[in-house]
Amino acid sequence: MDHAISVSNEFQDEVDALFNLASLQLPIDIDNENQARAWVARRMLEISEGERRKKQTVQVLLTTWMTAGKFGQLWMAHPDNPDTFRDFLLSVGTKQEGNQLSKNTISDMAAIGDIIAPFCKENDIEFGGYVTTKLWTKLRETIPALRRAAKDGDQDTVLAILSDVKALPTRDAIREKYRKQRDSSVPVAVSDIVYLNGKVIVVTVTDAEDLHIVKSALSRITTWDVIAAQQGTRKKITTLKVDTS
Repeated sequence: MDHAISVSNEFQDEVDALFNLASLQLPIDIDNENQARAWVARRMLEISEGERRKKQTVQVLLTTWMTAGKFGQLWMAHPDNPDTFRDFLLSVGTKQEGNQLSKNTISDMAAIGDIIAPFCKENDIEFGGYVTTKLWTKLRETIPALRRAAKDGDQDTVLAILSDVKALPTRDAIREKYRKQRDSSVPVAVSDIVYLNGKVIVVTVTDAEDLHIVKSALSRITTWDVIAAQQGTRKKITTLKVDTS
């Protein structure tokens, strides 16, 4: 069967390989050529989605290795001398090459690398076994809950959450349990503005479990970065540079 899928030279080999792999799995009882092409096309989508999840899983495994592996906080040894693990993640790729990590990926990796993986290592909780292609989409839904439990030092809750990652059947089941249900007509945050040095600072207060909602709503117009904040302390800010361009 000739697929006749013509794409740019950059992707032709990859498309051909996907087609050949999917064709090998074509059920023998499908003998109509257009039906066969449609089946193979859908299978190509399924295979490529599996590869995407596999790549995401590898990224998370690298995160745990760089932050809680045998070499400790390995990211600190990078010659660029990043100040924080989030800075290290922000330095990945370039706009020109189009290989920068997404904001959501950085947020998830920072939570795992800074808090969850080190906590699990300190408490002899095996975390890497939950970072698999099959479990990743479910595990990702629990990151806010795992982060809170780890920050609170709640080992029992961390273990219970990880157990649910394996026990609950789907991502939706995990989401229903660990993502707080809310009335969409009720605001999740309170905001105000502060004028300082000719700039406007927007201050938003929300519950930790609702932070992903606020970030998602603002992600189209906002670049998230640490400007001047430190939990649990008050600092006198003498200068504050905010890029509003």
